[in-house]
This record gives sequence, structure tokens and C-alpha cells, in this order.
Amino acid sequence: AFNPAAHEAAGSERMIIEDAQVKLEVKDTDTAIDRLTQLVGDVGGYIISSRVWFEQTGEQGNKFATLTLGVPVDRFEETLRRLRLFGNALPRDAETST
Repeated sequence: AFNPAAHEAAGSERMIIEDAQVKLEVKDTDTAIDRLTQLVGDVGGYIISSRVWFEQTGEQGNKFATLTLGVPVDRFEETLRRLRLFGNALPRDAETST
């Protein structure tokens, strides 16, 4: 049977959400995506969305990717630290909210 009090109590739990944007320059985009997928699995997370595209610049082309991840909050900093090892990290912005 539906218990409104239990439903209300469950809905009132606060979740901590940490958010960061990390930009990396890597030698091989496909390899970096594979490594990222492994990392996310290692920390008990998941890939929320991904987008991969190619841009031509002069005679050269570059492959780009944007991935949105979900990872447990207690593994957030570890995930960022390990992610930065994949390539040359540019400055990041991070915030915490509830």
C-alpha cells in the first residue's frame, strides 16, 4: 500500500552534486574515450551522454569528444585526478551544490 509519509520522507533526502568541466588535449581521442569508459566503470559510475565529431582545420583534421559522466560523490576527486592523467588538462571549473 502507498504510504504518503514514507514517500515524503524519501523525497526529502538531500543529494550532493559536484560538477566539473575538464578539457583535455589527447593524442588519440578514441583511446582516451576507451580509457575514460574503463575509469568510469572502475569508480562505479556511468556515461550519461557522449558526442564525437570531426573538424577540418586547413589540411589537418581533429577529432573531438564531449562526455557527461555520473560518478559517486565519494569518488569524484579521484575520478578527476585520474582523468587528468589522460592528456594535457586545461584549467577546470568545479562547484558543489545540494
